Amino acid sequence: MSTPRYKQADQRWSQATLGFGPSTIGRSGCLLVCLCEAARVLRGVEMPPPLLNSAGIDRKAFLHSMAITAQLGGLAGLVVSEKITGDASQLRGAIGEAFRGGGLTIAHVDHTGDVFGDHFVLLLGEGHDASGNKRITYADPATGREAELDAVNLCGITVWGTRPKQYRVISVRTVTAAT
Repeated sequence: MSTPRYKQADQRWSQATLGFGPSTIGRSGCLLVCLCEAARVLRGVEMPPPLLNSAGIDRKAFLHSMAITAQLGGLAGLVVSEKITGDASQLRGAIGEAFRGGGLTIAHVDHTGDVFGDHFVLLLGEGHDASGNKRITYADPATGREAELDAVNLCGITVWGTRPKQYRVISVRTVTAAT
C-alpha cells in the first residue's frame, strides 16, 4: 500500500488561485504539489499546497500561474536544479545521480503526444517489479497516488479517473534538501 500523497484536486485547495492566476491549484498546480511532496519526503515537513502557494505569492515566485521553480523550491527549503533535457540515457543518468545523492527528481512528462510536456510528477526511488524489470516509483499530483515508470524507456501508464494516460519523461530537475 502506498503512502497518501498530496493531490492537486484535494477539495481543501483545488479551487484556490495558483500564484497570481488565472489558473487554480487543481487545474495547473502539479509542479507546486511536487515541491510540497518533496519537502515532505526530503525534509519531513508538512507543507500543504496553499501554504507554499501563499509564500510564493508573497515572494513573487510566480509569473501569473507559472512557478519560478528554483525560487518556489527555495521557499520550501529545497534546492532545485536547472532543467535537464536530453535522450533517455542522459535523463536516466541525472535521475540515478539524484537518487544516489539522497535527492529526488521532478519529471516533466508528456501524456498528449507532443514534445512539450504537460504535467509534472515527483520521482521517489528505483526498484524492480515482480519480473525483475527496473522501475521508478513516482508520486503523481494528479491522482494523489504512487505509480511506476519503466526505468529504461522512462514511460508508464497511469489512470486519471477512468482514463489511462501514458507518461513519457521529457526533462527533469533534481531536488535536494537545502542545507
